Amino acid sequence: MRKTFTAIVTAHDQDIGPMILNLHSQTRKPDQIKVYWSGDSSYGQAKLFHDEEINMADLPFYASKQPNMNDWGHEKRDIGLRAASGDFVGFFNADDWYNEKYIEKMMKEAEDCETGLVYCWWRSKDQMFAPCQPILGSSTSGNFIVDRDVAKFIGYWQGRHYEADGKFIEEAVVGSRVLGKVVTQVREILYHHNAR
Repeated sequence: MRKTFTAIVTAHDQDIGPMILNLHSQTRKPDQIKVYWSGDSSYGQAKLFHDEEINMADLPFYASKQPNMNDWGHEKRDIGLRAASGDFVGFFNADDWYNEKYIEKMMKEAEDCETGLVYCWWRSKDQMFAPCQPILGSSTSGNFIVDRDVAKFIGYWQGRHYEADGKFIEEAVVGSRVLGKVVTQVREILYHHNAR
């Protein structure tokens, strides 16, 4: 059964354009895109809305400027989680890079069974991470997607604060199991952390 997907993009004074192009080039497009940035971002914002390579009509897109909370984007992810309408939610940082089949492969895993969390292998600079389970230190915000019902269950629709990637992931694993959903992985490097 086809499930919908929301991409939450966060940035602070980074060029947002390349990430929107990255999402635009996905073999499976997101059903919804929420962009939250802070700082000046005037260059990224201008590029985003004037780049001829991007047909904004092709993307279900919403952007909002938020204050900088100096929390590595966690507050912006909170806002995005509460605004998301997709069955699954993924986080996209403006300075990262995602394989063009990231959404397609992650969502295939999500749709194959009753899934609460899907994660993939990833790379940071010259180091590769192939986690056997999504735990603190082996995962980051960009290498997993989460079922929206799981995020609700663990409290992220009731004012819960996104404190750290590892904490969110560990709680999502527990929440998935409590709700009878599986945690699964794509055994490929689909995400590059701090690639730009």
